[in-house]
Amino acid sequence: MKKTISLLLIAALLILVLMSAMVFSASADSVPASYYDEETQEPIETYPPEEYNTEPNIETCATEPEPTEPPYKEPTEIDEESDKSGKIGENVWYMLYEDGTLVIGGKGKTYNYGWHGNDSEINDSPFKNRRDIKTIIINDGITYIGNALFYRCDFTSIQIPDSVTDIGSYAFSICEEIEKVDLPKTINSIGAGAFYNCSRLKKMVIPYGIRSIKDDTFHHCKRMTEISLPDTVESIGENAFRNCEALTMVTIPRSVTSIGGAAFCNCFSLIKINIPYGVKEILVSTFNGTSLKSITVPKSVEIIDAVAFCNCNSLGSICFLNPNCKIVDSDSTIWGLGIRATIYGYKGSKAERYANDYDHVFIAIDNYDCNNSMHCLISSGESDFCIICGVDNISITLGDADGDGDVSIIDATCIQRHLAELAVVTYNEIAADADGDGSVTILDATAIQRHIADLPTNEDIGKRVE
Repeated sequence: MKKTISLLLIAALLILVLMSAMVFSASADSVPASYYDEETQEPIETYPPEEYNTEPNIETCATEPEPTEPPYKEPTEIDEESDKSGKIGENVWYMLYEDGTLVIGGKGKTYNYGWHGNDSEINDSPFKNRRDIKTIIINDGITYIGNALFYRCDFTSIQIPDSVTDIGSYAFSICEEIEKVDLPKTINSIGAGAFYNCSRLKKMVIPYGIRSIKDDTFHHCKRMTEISLPDTVESIGENAFRNCEALTMVTIPRSVTSIGGAAFCNCFSLIKINIPYGVKEILVSTFNGTSLKSITVPKSVEIIDAVAFCNCNSLGSICFLNPNCKIVDSDSTIWGLGIRATIYGYKGSKAERYANDYDHVFIAIDNYDCNNSMHCLISSGESDFCIICGVDNISITLGDADGDGDVSIIDATCIQRHLAELAVVTYNEIAADADGDGSVTILDATAIQRHIADLPTNEDIGKRVE
């Protein structure tokens, strides 16, 4: 028995010796031969060599940057004597940084300031005539951009947060370097002259919910080519778009019932516009100096005031749908250099009398057939109103929500934007009810998409309806 135990111990010892040898051999084999000492054949003690060193080189390795403070933080103190910081509201501060970034922070409303020498709570804004301001960042929490706050300030970009709900009069007046301003959809009102003489401003989308484009709002924005008005707008003020020399087309939503005098005066490039049913007066110089080719005056209009269509040197035709519409008795009311617009109207109407008095060709529309596509202009064509019958008998294509004459994916998008209270250029509520259930919902956008994809849906989509 003792002999057996002794043999087992010897065997275990031999196994341990063999395993140690194998581990040493494997360790030696794992070291490349080129890193053995040539004389002793022992591995170099400094293995791995320096070029394989896995420790980071402190001088060359990139490291995580240390946390830094935000570049435009709220100042710890305001130096009222400096032109780099100060208060512009009870709870509103500003700070101008070395890179030309003006940060406005705090809570609530900014002060109102003066313009053109008018009386105001405070005279001049601290930003008036500044050339060292390049970018403006308005922090969340500001609710009101005061009157003339940035009057004559030559910044190039601005960020307006969703907390802003109102813009004061002449707030951005004569900011001649700004090309684009993105207004948040939270804006409820825009003051008179807010963007007056922003001569580089090229386009503007008015947020859904705005009810009035006030006097002089975009007066002398001479490079503006596009303006998008939502169907919440009810009035357009005096001189609102005067001298917008690059503006070519404006779609006035059907919600508008009032257009101020000279609203589109000297819009030299304007070739197409509509007058919505509901407007009662075309006031002095409203379309003076435009390049309109034709215009339909709806039944609702009761008076055409002095020089309303004067200097319209491209006006080929004008149609009056109200036989009792008064036209101011002057050659200059409807006048163009070297051109006499053909006047359409009813026999015995005041339009016919004006045409006869001032040598215009008159064409009676009494016997025109409104179902004849040669004569009846529908909302998807040249006018929002039939040139003969007005608003009462307009033909509509079901699903053509944007009124461009075609049912496409753009109509589905138009409905989605309208439901989200985002601005759309044109929108027809009747045409948008694509599924015919009497209300416009997201299901109507889906119905149009199914129609385009030839999937089962309302078969009347794409057909004319009265």
